[in-house]
Amino acid sequence: MLVLTTDTLPAHIKIESIYGLVEITGSISLSATLFGSSQRNEEQEVYDRFIEFARPHGNLIFGVKVSTAIANFSNGVFLYKTYQGTVATVEIGEPD
Repeated sequence: MLVLTTDTLPAHIKIESIYGLVEITGSISLSATLFGSSQRNEEQEVYDRFIEFARPHGNLIFGVKVSTAIANFSNGVFLYKTYQGTVATVEIGEPD
């Protein structure tokens, strides 16, 4: 899966089909991360879910945007990270 932040694809990447927008939001416990009580890489898990959600539909996600928000609750501080992008099937040729 190729992931690009650009909205304009390079000339050697030709779009065959566009499947629409994919968006995933995940929470990351900052309290557990900062104090070392978490053995998981929650940030990577959110990104991996974004990729896996799109994988059955195409081989490219482009126009990827990332937004974040922080919330403080009685059980800790959480970072909410949202990935958003357009899923497409493309053919990748040789760059000029």
